[in-house]
Amino acid sequence: MRKLITYLTALLVFILLGGCSLKFAPVMTEEKFEAVPLGMDINDLEAEYGMPFDRCVVDMETEEYRYIQKVEVSPGCTQQVDYVFKVELGKITDKKAHHHKGPISLRYE
Repeated sequence: MRKLITYLTALLVFILLGGCSLKFAPVMTEEKFEAVPLGMDINDLEAEYGMPFDRCVVDMETEEYRYIQKVEVSPGCTQQVDYVFKVELGKITDKKAHHHKGPISLRYE
């Protein structure tokens, strides 16, 4: 029984310490979006900001990468901003931000 308690304690400490080393993906913000230059390689974008929330194939040479930002405007309500990068042959050729009108309620009734 004592070995089991020692084992579980060691496992708990390992999990807690391991959680401190996790690297979370950076959040795309308006400032970071504005800093992304046209012509940037998509691999560099992913290395800097992680995988996109969504990736859509438009045609054989074109894709759209979408990152999202959720901003809490009041308790239980958030506003969403979509940052869309148009990618042609691996390079960013256009970008746009879409601010959703009105807050999104996170309360379920």
